Amino acid sequence: MRAKQLRYRTIAVVALVLPLLAFSGVAEGKKPPPPVPWTGPVPKAHCGPNDRVESGLQGQTTLAERLSGDSERGYNCNLQLVGQFQGEGSWWQMAWFRQCAYYGTTGGPEQQHLGVVVVDATDPRNPQASTYLDNSRPMLNPHESLKVNTRRRLLGATGKGPDYLDPNARQFAFYDISDCAHPKLLSEVEVPELVGHAGDFTRDGRTYYGTTAATFSSAAPTRSPESSARSFGTTAVSRSKPSP
Repeated sequence: MRAKQLRYRTIAVVALVLPLLAFSGVAEGKKPPPPVPWTGPVPKAHCGPNDRVESGLQGQTTLAERLSGDSERGYNCNLQLVGQFQGEGSWWQMAWFRQCAYYGTTGGPEQQHLGVVVVDATDPRNPQASTYLDNSRPMLNPHESLKVNTRRRLLGATGKGPDYLDPNARQFAFYDISDCAHPKLLSEVEVPELVGHAGDFTRDGRTYYGTTAATFSSAAPTRSPESSARSFGTTAVSRSKPSP
C-alpha cells in the first residue's frame, strides 16, 4: 500500500514539473516562430447575380474594357451602393479616418469650394461635405501626398498647391483629426528646396516624408500634436538626381 501511494506521488510531481518547465521557457523570453506568409492562390470570389464584373481575370480591367469606355461605369462584386456624395470632382487620392473621408481637388477656375473635401458619412445613406480644407497651401492640391496616420490622428500633405511642380510649393501641412469631420490645422511649415509631390507618414506617425523627382525630404511632427504648430522640425534627409 505504501509503495502504491509513493508511486502516485511520483506521478503527481512529474505531472506538476512538466507544465512548470514549459512555462519557464516562455518566461526566459523564447519567442514563437514567425508566422509563415501566405503564398498560395487567392480563392475566386463568388459575386452576386446582379453584380457587374470584369470580363477577364477577376479584379483585372482588360484593355478592351478601358478603350471602349465600359470601365467608366465601374465594376462591383459583393459590393452594394448605400449612399454617395456628389462634389465638384476629385484628384488623385482619398484618405479616411473613422466615418470621414478626405479627397483632394485641383482648384479649377469653376470650382466653388477650394481645397480638400471633408466628407462626413455618419449617415451612410446621405454623406455630406462637413468642411473644405483651404487654409493651407498643400491642401489646395495635395496630389499624391494626402495621408492619414490613425495612431496619432493626423492628416498630412505636402506641396504642391494649385500649380503642378510650382517651385514655391515647399510647404508641409498637418491637421488634428480627433474630430474627423472638422480637422484643425496644427502647422504649415516650409522646407527649402522641396517641391512637394507625394508623401506619407511613418507607422508611428512621428515622421512624414515628402518626395519629388529631384529631392527627398522629411518633416517630423513633434511628440504632441497640439504643440506642433509652435515647434516643428524639418530635416533634409538626402538628395538624388532623377535617372536620365
